[in-house]
Amino acid sequence: MMLDHSVGVPALRAAVKARLHAGLVLYDRAAGGRGAVLEPGIRNGYHAMTFGFTVGEMVRRAAGKSVGTFFQEAVARPLGLDFWIGLPEEIEPRVATIIRRIEMPKEPSPFFLAMMNDATSIPNRFVFNSGNWGTSGMNSRAGHAAEIPSANGITNARGLAGM
Repeated sequence: MMLDHSVGVPALRAAVKARLHAGLVLYDRAAGGRGAVLEPGIRNGYHAMTFGFTVGEMVRRAAGKSVGTFFQEAVARPLGLDFWIGLPEEIEPRVATIIRRIEMPKEPSPFFLAMMNDATSIPNRFVFNSGNWGTSGMNSRAGHAAEIPSANGITNARGLAGM
């Protein structure tokens, strides 16, 4: 169910707190918990940010190490890729700043309209409910060092092509 997005957690219902201390805390377990939005195993709903944490937990339980460490040892190093989930500090000077931009489509979908106009909607929480990740976290040292498998794989064009 985790791998086919039918685990039932497409969005966190409560707002995630903006915190950047003690390594980036994007997924605050206390913030989400009112149960699944969809019944697990019945339907699937893409859960962009939480997907990496659920799969990462499966990796941790099976391999006994974090998803970033596992990725380095089993994928990136053997393939010779300059690709990180949890960037080491010595590589930080090589990372470019991400510039965020959301353009209004010519004919906005109901999903897009809810995302932009209703802060309590599932589309809004799906896209924007990440504390301060989208405004400052993704470009911070703490954000680069954190292991957020759905959002902060850091690589270059050669590394991405190698994947």
